[in-house]
Amino acid sequence: MASNSALVDGTQTLAEQQNALNFLEQEKFSKVVSYVESSDATTKNNEATLEIVPFGQQQPGPLTLQVGDASTPKKPTEAFRGTVFVESAEKFVIGSR
Repeated sequence: MASNSALVDGTQTLAEQQNALNFLEQEKFSKVVSYVESSDATTKNNEATLEIVPFGQQQPGPLTLQVGDASTPKKPTEAFRGTVFVESAEKFVIGSR
């Protein structure tokens, strides 16, 4: 599958980042498959990897983000988990549908 990436401002709140990721999915006809801190250590950006999906086969529901930790049980609806910047601080975030 083809994919691309997009940066999301890690100084934003969790809700703002969630809105940004949902917008990216709709705008780019894709789904977020990974969300991590940007490799550019000079910024507080996060990087979303988006897998392009055929038109009309976008995700049925919006992506929701929540703060958790590595011991949080994995849900069947989980799309990704990892450490990202939220309001410029590192947080462990879980994305689910």
